[in-house]
Amino acid sequence: TDKQSKITDKRKVIVVKGVAKALENGDKLTLNRISILQLIAENHYITKMELAAVGISVTSIMRNIEYMRNKYLRRVGPDNGGFWEIID
Repeated sequence: TDKQSKITDKRKVIVVKGVAKALENGDKLTLNRISILQLIAENHYITKMELAAVGISVTSIMRNIEYMRNKYLRRVGPDNGGFWEIID
């Protein structure tokens, strides 16, 4: 539907902005980090285990999230029941 395509476009824009911000700051966003941002843009409530289901190890997920935390990602709320927010 038209509404769904607008939501998908908005999510893509959020990820592109994050990548552009990384390039401006001289940070290196690997394909795994970009994949994580894309998945979080699709589902803010996604868990680390759900992220790992796409073929990235849990250890790698945790390491990449720690790298991006407070630069590109912010955790809102508690570990159990909170959600991820992509920082503009």
